[in-house]
Amino acid sequence: MGTFREVSERRRIEAAAREHDLALARVERLESLGRVAAGVAHDFNNLLGVIGNYTASLEKHLADDDPLVEDVHRIRDAAATATQLTRQPLLFGRRRPASRSISRGSSTTC
Repeated sequence: MGTFREVSERRRIEAAAREHDLALARVERLESLGRVAAGVAHDFNNLLGVIGNYTASLEKHLADDDPLVEDVHRIRDAAATATQLTRQPLLFGRRRPASRSISRGSSTTC
């Protein structure tokens, strides 16, 4: 009877270890996705900075009654909105990664 219990306990422990490994793999994939999203958002934000700088330069050089002023303001406003949208992935990518160790009984695996 003792052997049956030992085998059952070992199988239960192995199943729990597989579940922990799958959970860790999911966390690592999400962390990778967050890093990629933050990288893309960072690069996109850099481009928006260029657009913002050029629109500011155009605003300085255009007369107030120039018909292009309204278009430049639309470009500026769209770039500002897009900059706000890039903040979410940037903040997500900066979160601290989850712990890479999972406790299995009395030992810890990294």
